[in-house]
Amino acid sequence: MIAEHYIEYLRTLMPESRVADTCAALATPLRPSLRANTLRAKPAIVKALLNEIGVGSSEIPWWPNAWWWQNKYPEDEFKIGWTVEHQAGALYVQEASSMLPVAALKHVMPNKPKLVLDMCAAPGSKTTQLADWLGNEGLIVANELSSSRLKSLAASLQRCGVINTALSHQDAQAFGAQAPACFDAILLDAPCTGEGTHRKDPNALKTWSLTSVQQTAELQKRLIESAFQALKPGGVLIYSTCTLNQYENHQVCQHLLEAYPEQIKTISLQDLFPGAEKAVTPDGWLWILPQLFDCEGFFVAAFRKQGELLETTHQQQAIRLEKSVRQQAEDLVQQTFGQAIENLEHRLLLKNDQLWLLPENLQQLPNSLRLNRAGVPIIERKGKVWRLCHESTLVFSVESTIPLSRQQASEYLMGRDLELAAESGDESVVSFNDIVLGLAKPVRNRLKNLYPREFVSDRMI
Repeated sequence: MIAEHYIEYLRTLMPESRVADTCAALATPLRPSLRANTLRAKPAIVKALLNEIGVGSSEIPWWPNAWWWQNKYPEDEFKIGWTVEHQAGALYVQEASSMLPVAALKHVMPNKPKLVLDMCAAPGSKTTQLADWLGNEGLIVANELSSSRLKSLAASLQRCGVINTALSHQDAQAFGAQAPACFDAILLDAPCTGEGTHRKDPNALKTWSLTSVQQTAELQKRLIESAFQALKPGGVLIYSTCTLNQYENHQVCQHLLEAYPEQIKTISLQDLFPGAEKAVTPDGWLWILPQLFDCEGFFVAAFRKQGELLETTHQQQAIRLEKSVRQQAEDLVQQTFGQAIENLEHRLLLKNDQLWLLPENLQQLPNSLRLNRAGVPIIERKGKVWRLCHESTLVFSVESTIPLSRQQASEYLMGRDLELAAESGDESVVSFNDIVLGLAKPVRNRLKNLYPREFVSDRMI
């Protein structure tokens, strides 16, 4: 149900015919969309899944290897979240318009940034998309104020094989003071009133009020100023919302331009993808009404801070590591993955009986920036024995794995041991369709499941 006073507000922004088209689109169920996650699998594997389950698909024009699928199965018949491909992180179910902020950053910043801040990161769709584009290189600081949403963010990163992140748990308004002129690029997907999500949430516009909109816009203005202050000269800021009103979109952007008239410039997004000109505003921002591309309503703008973007130079400090711990890590990684760790030594840190691999460029962050966690554990001590962590399979490539069928892979991801003709031996990597799933230990014609309990799925297909 769309509140009548919201429709009246739309009439102040556009002709009556466009109001009717917008409301009709908002009343239409949203077609689902997803993207392949190349950190975990080749896009052809995801495309093959769509073909296998028999849903027609069409490409999303602003992101490679991303699709709308046309036939939405009833939930009791099919749910893509229960597939091996989804559980293993080969795909991410993400609304098409929410892929636009990272697409915009990629478009205006072809030289990949080394330090990126995702100011409001949960549940992780844009952070994982960023990591995919960056190839797990550089450093992404993913921030989330909500404790419960921070936990879901961490789970999304792990599932998608993201290892170049540091998690932050604070009010994003603090970044300007804590990390001034620090980041090459910043995504601010701001908290908003969510008008554009009505197709997915029919209650999104039921209680719409101008007072709530204006209060939210004031918060957004403080957030965008904090983002500007945390941005390096020459850096790029992407601002986005999933709402349609101009208070939270156009006026917030105009506020930034008026607050720093000599220091910030708009970068036009009119050439972001074929057809973008249908949504571009006179200022070069994209105002995505739901009927334009049959997706959620959305807004995205790009800005560049004046000045030259200089790469921060910071000499890596050696991290002292006990010789015995280093030897254990070296032996386990060499034994399972056939790789050396000598090039990673400056990024290894022992914490609470776990050896962590820290992201690149972590030492470039100021000490005043509070982080919740950074990097991933690769080995851990259980009593007197050192073992590989599940995350080691995300860090190190492996040529030889134990291949599983779809049924076996489903059983594995549900935490069950597998009956398999294999001699007892060391921990091994298991895979499905060239997607690495995790670790298992062959023990007398079965595979002992070592998949982390916290990631076990209770239903698979």
